[in-house]
Amino acid sequence: SAHTPNILWYHENLVGDINLVCIFTESRMHQEHVVGTLPDASGKTSLTLREATMSDAGRYFAIMNFGKTHVSGSAQYLVVTGRQYA
Repeated sequence: SAHTPNILWYHENLVGDINLVCIFTESRMHQEHVVGTLPDASGKTSLTLREATMSDAGRYFAIMNFGKTHVSGSAQYLVVTGRQYA
């Protein structure tokens, strides 16, 4: 609905490919290896990755969709270091 935002999270990998990571709504805030929050009073939302791997490195940004209104958030960079286990 127009009163409950959808949060679309995107990932831009290190070679510039952009992919949709997940879509969060009020009724679904958990998907596979990610957990998200809807905007708080200040409009901030979050994305938490579980067990990040080297392929998760890159830039993440959210777009909030309120019906026909779309608001883009600031990009955040994720650096993954250390060993990667199979």
